[in-house]
Amino acid sequence: MKKTVIALSIAAGMTSVSGVFANSIEDRLVAMEKRLQQLEQTVAAQQDTIRQKDQQIAQMSESSSSTDGSWFKAVEIGGVVEIEAQQVSPDGAADTSDIYVATAELGVAAQVNDWVSAEIVLLYEDDGSHSGEIDVDVATINIADPDSNWFMTTGQYTLPFGNYSTNLVSDPITLDAGETSDVAFEFGLSNSGLSGSIYAFRGDQESEIKNYGLNLGYEAGNENFVFNGGLGWLNDISETNSVVDDATMMTNKAAGWTAFAQFDTGSFTIIGEYLAATESLDAYSTTDEPSFFNIEAALGFNAIGKPAVVAIGYQGSDEASSYAGGMDEKRTLAALSMEIMDNTNIGIEYMKSEDYTGADTDTVTGQLAVEF
Repeated sequence: MKKTVIALSIAAGMTSVSGVFANSIEDRLVAMEKRLQQLEQTVAAQQDTIRQKDQQIAQMSESSSSTDGSWFKAVEIGGVVEIEAQQVSPDGAADTSDIYVATAELGVAAQVNDWVSAEIVLLYEDDGSHSGEIDVDVATINIADPDSNWFMTTGQYTLPFGNYSTNLVSDPITLDAGETSDVAFEFGLSNSGLSGSIYAFRGDQESEIKNYGLNLGYEAGNENFVFNGGLGWLNDISETNSVVDDATMMTNKAAGWTAFAQFDTGSFTIIGEYLAATESLDAYSTTDEPSFFNIEAALGFNAIGKPAVVAIGYQGSDEASSYAGGMDEKRTLAALSMEIMDNTNIGIEYMKSEDYTGADTDTVTGQLAVEF
């Protein structure tokens, strides 16, 4: 009897424990399912985040690659360094000689997009007086339709009044008299070798934008012959660099004009240029109408396997004894230059100049120039 009671008690207890145990397992399973759902949601969210980050990284990489590549392709950096040694022998005075940095130029040009480009050039120039200084020679923004023939330029640059090409070591007298640099706005057209532009600027003799000029150019040729020529007109020649540097304020305006032509055939080149005022500059002279010319011939050849150029020139002026402090009346020049290594040139020049008093000066200049 006791055994039966005990057995029943044990069975009842086991049934009770089994029910409790079963309930506990179900609860744990439910909890595990919830936890798995939470983990799945967390993993899914993390995967979405990873995908977004991957997309951002890919976009940044593409943007960086595109930007870096176009940056290096669109920007050009270049420069020139010219060192000169000079011996000057004037009539009736002691000889002088010196070594100096004639030119140090550094430029950056960028093609910003299909329409827009920009350029900056820093320039140091010295004529042997050791009075040179660094200037912003060029700082321009250029806009041009790639599918059309018009262009606009604005900023600081050398205005298109004169050409001043030369194969000599020294600058031509036309450049000494007529080169004009200022902040201007220019609009032009070009088509089939023909080009033209108009420009406006304030200048140093005015307090308003009252100066302007015109420029026409033409270039044509074939494999045997090339012609390049042009005409220029400026409403006030007293805005040229030489007159401005002379610090003489004018009491009147005198227009100036220039004509240029260059012929190239084979290794032979002929250059001719003329520049003149249309009336007198009263602050210098009430009667003189200054004019300037440059005639030059050059021949290219090989010397000891290196490209070389020999050039001769004749330059002069008329009624320019007081212009910009006084210009030479005559110059006779001869020069030889040679590219001794890539982008490295040496040159030597002899110049005999005569002023309006008849005094002569002999100048020998040697130059070492590097372009990069």
